[in-house]
Amino acid sequence: MASKRKSKCLLEKKEMIKYYQEGYGTTEIASLANVSSRYVRQVLTQAGIEKRPPGHWKRKYTLYVK
Repeated sequence: MASKRKSKCLLEKKEMIKYYQEGYGTTEIASLANVSSRYVRQVLTQAGIEKRPPGHWKRKYTLYVK
């Protein structure tokens, strides 16, 4: 008899989407779910979620008003 293989992913897709919308990064979600960040991005794309640009949290803008 073949044993039933357990799923590798620890989070459901809905949970991954919720975490992303709350501000977590794909790498953080991937480590929580025990999957790759590529898989997380794939889930977000399939769900039609608009993804943030890479490195968006590093960018700092200074506005000068004349």
